[in-house]
Amino acid sequence: MSHSESPELVSTWNFHTRDPDEMAEFLSTAYSRTLASSDHPGYRFSHTRTATTAGYAMDSVFNSGPTALEAVDAGDALVVVTVESGSLRHRSPFADEWLRPGDMCVSALPAPGAQRVTSDWQGHTRAQMLTAELLSSTAAEDPEQSRRPRFSGTGPASPSAAGQWQRLTHHAEQTLSNPQAARSPLVVTGLGRLLAATALLVFPTEPGPEPNGSADATSTTLRRAITYIESHPSADVTMVDIARAAHVTTRAVQLAFQRHLGTTPMAYLRRVRLDHAHRDLLAAQPGDGTTVSSVAYRWGFSSPGRFAAHYRQAYGRYPSRTLHT
Repeated sequence: MSHSESPELVSTWNFHTRDPDEMAEFLSTAYSRTLASSDHPGYRFSHTRTATTAGYAMDSVFNSGPTALEAVDAGDALVVVTVESGSLRHRSPFADEWLRPGDMCVSALPAPGAQRVTSDWQGHTRAQMLTAELLSSTAAEDPEQSRRPRFSGTGPASPSAAGQWQRLTHHAEQTLSNPQAARSPLVVTGLGRLLAATALLVFPTEPGPEPNGSADATSTTLRRAITYIESHPSADVTMVDIARAAHVTTRAVQLAFQRHLGTTPMAYLRRVRLDHAHRDLLAAQPGDGTTVSSVAYRWGFSSPGRFAAHYRQAYGRYPSRTLHT
């Protein structure tokens, strides 16, 4: 096994073997209480994991021969598996289905009690794992979700939802493979919340009730929230943090921004960070190493292209022009 690390935020592990017993032992530690077996001649197995300190990880796994898997306990994470090549038979309390290239399923559910999931698997798969803590904290920021979301199905809600998840996960993988982006706490944690929020939309869940919050959506609430946001532009700010600073619910904060400013708290935070990025570009000196990408990552924009679009909308020109003039 080889191990390379971007300090504190992103780590990558690679594991390769031709021994089915070593494969079984590895999977039992890589995934919670997973049993595996294979007797295929000339067996080959490889596993690459990119893990973050923000509650999510991404795996790429290749298995040359038929392998039986059994996940006895869903553990504490949502695991989404996409078949890239080969096939996977997915059997759970919700379904029994054969997955072909391009198909995906939820292989573990952050739900109470044991969930027995068995699979017959061969080929290349990609997997994303999101902790229950990340999902719950993200759901708490959305008034349409419960604090402890329970996923009610095995796959995406629609083909377009599946495409949305595929595009986002490819973007996340590419971003985390960029050393400059992987060193930005705002980028790494922002990607985690974006993955969690998208999972809550893409995969069917059972939402819970949320308080209305209309009575607390006052100008005082707005002022407290804005003060907190503008005082913490470089921090990993969440809706829960903003609501706590304003002494109200997340729903009340959202209603206050919508009622008084016609925007959302996170859009306001993005604009505050955009202003700081603008100042950095203006302050850059020739030869000091400042680039548009480095400024974008510093202020939590995981896509320099999207950063440029937001910047142009706000300032009427591309950030590269500001930097070079």
